[in-house]
Amino acid sequence: MAQFRLGCSAIRWSREAEWEDILDKIAEIGYEGTEVQQAFQADSEADMQKVKDQFASRNLIGTTVYVAGAYYDAEKAGECLDKVREGCKRMKALDGEIIVVAASGGPTRAACAGAAKSEDMLTGDQFKVLAETLNKAGEICKEHGMTACYHNHAATFVESPEEIDRLMEMTSPDLLALNPDTGHLCVGGYDCVEFFQKYAPRIKYVHLKSCNAEALEQLRKKEIDWMGFARGSGWAELRDGCIDLPTVFDELKKAGYEGWLMVEQDNSPNPPDVAAENNYAFLKEVV
Repeated sequence: MAQFRLGCSAIRWSREAEWEDILDKIAEIGYEGTEVQQAFQADSEADMQKVKDQFASRNLIGTTVYVAGAYYDAEKAGECLDKVREGCKRMKALDGEIIVVAASGGPTRAACAGAAKSEDMLTGDQFKVLAETLNKAGEICKEHGMTACYHNHAATFVESPEEIDRLMEMTSPDLLALNPDTGHLCVGGYDCVEFFQKYAPRIKYVHLKSCNAEALEQLRKKEIDWMGFARGSGWAELRDGCIDLPTVFDELKKAGYEGWLMVEQDNSPNPPDVAAENNYAFLKEVV
């Protein structure tokens, strides 16, 4: 029987609480790990041993760093790969194994989030650069004993089913694994159960959130914009959203997945502590 590890991202707290207090709460609820905050990645002088000690003192594991960038831009590819190298060094210091990579977006993609059309997407040449650069990122990660995992994200250039499938076809499974985000899959129009059935063997790390169906419909009709969705009522807690997460978990179990289920509750009508507790209770019931 597959055994999942339950983690909780600090993203819901990060604008309004101190890092140490966040770690205390995550551990108190019962989660086993969290992700390394963006602030530590941006700070070249960050003392990763101190960060590691902060995790260890609470019996938490630092699971990954997130390295987003314009991997599709030939002039910026080298800069992106340098950030991947730095991410590997950070995670090596934390005894980690996962580097999450993602393409950036911009105003044009934010404007069509949830309803991207072919004219909104990268050109063929840009997509080729994206795939080649991500394969190189995967090679760098392997050299450091890490696994590069691609994170799909709404309002970026890899959001829709067409874009995700194309990227998977153009990259090597041996170099680039997957870090699917259930909420962003839903926004992009990919049925989560179908996705996990199709790609389960390539999945090495999972982000969990759910969607408010009414807000998603408003986004697609452009009655609200991307930020109105993402910072408003768009994200639902795991129990309350429109995604069939129990079936997603069943597909992971069938594939023998034994990695992290990382709750990433970007927003919620409840305070961060309550949302994290609710999501943990749901996961303990269904997995």
